[in-house]
Amino acid sequence: MFDYLVFRLMNRFVTFIVILTFWLFWSGMFDAFHITLGLISSAIIVKWTGHLFVETKQTFRTRIIEWLRFEKYAIWLLWQIVLANIQVLKIAFHPDILRILNPKLITFKTSLKGDVAKFIFAQSITLTPGTVTVNITEDQIKVHAINDEAASELPGDMEKRIEKIYSGRSNG
Repeated sequence: MFDYLVFRLMNRFVTFIVILTFWLFWSGMFDAFHITLGLISSAIIVKWTGHLFVETKQTFRTRIIEWLRFEKYAIWLLWQIVLANIQVLKIAFHPDILRILNPKLITFKTSLKGDVAKFIFAQSITLTPGTVTVNITEDQIKVHAINDEAASELPGDMEKRIEKIYSGRSNG
């Protein structure tokens, strides 16, 4: 019982530190007001959803490695969002928009295991302009894509990069 309590507290603490680090890194604001907001926001997130971040017992080292891999992925994802915005902008200003605009629903099977990996994948798809995750059912993901080009990139490199974050885990 005591070991389980220590495990939960340690995981909540590590989750708090990871979320706070994300806050500081991505906000770029290091004055007292913004750091205080980061502390409060991180504490609220851990209180309300901390249990969602931990699916299995992982060592502290494994958690840190996954966090570093996720940071690398987040930077890559940010670049993909920029590229997708440019693609959507080109579509919006194309003189023959009706020819290149071809919205569709596609369904594909994901090789990702575990709810966290699937959640990150679905949210990454939705964050990338031109695509929206509509549904996840077990290993099937349904996505609305703005045109053929956006649809052709799924599941693609994004899924492989998320898989690398959780490599070595049986349930991602």
